[in-house]
Amino acid sequence: MGTESWLSFLPLLLVLLIAGLIWAKVRRDARNASPIPVAQGGAPIPEYKGPLAFFRRHYNGDYSLARSYWVNTFLVSLFAPVLGLILLPWLSENFPARYGSAGFLFITGLGIAAWFWAVSGTWASANKHVQRGGKSGWATVAKFMIVMGVLKTFGDVG
Repeated sequence: MGTESWLSFLPLLLVLLIAGLIWAKVRRDARNASPIPVAQGGAPIPEYKGPLAFFRRHYNGDYSLARSYWVNTFLVSLFAPVLGLILLPWLSENFPARYGSAGFLFITGLGIAAWFWAVSGTWASANKHVQRGGKSGWATVAKFMIVMGVLKTFGDVG
């Protein structure tokens, strides 16, 4: 591989580096956040501010289990592949092949990151579901469905 082929991956590496730094900051801020309001079951709900508040709140499981599972996880799992199917042909038609390949890797990485964010937030919400007054059966069902989705993904990849 020549220097030119390595340079085509530079934007992807830069985006992954920036995403990693943002993720580390979000996790650090979430750990240092001071909880103020109290939910129905007595579990504290931290106050989130800033442009990433929605993502931090979901990732920490502070949305209801229904919203975390159906809106944040199900819709991300449904629309992330659709977005890739729309963008990849456009990239491959309008740009050289190396940019199409870098775009494919970027979209794949973004989809994996979005899936991880969605699933981990739903898992955290399931952990807090009973404290908020929900039934433990729904929390168990949500976790079971997440595990089944992971197993299905491994089977599809295999």
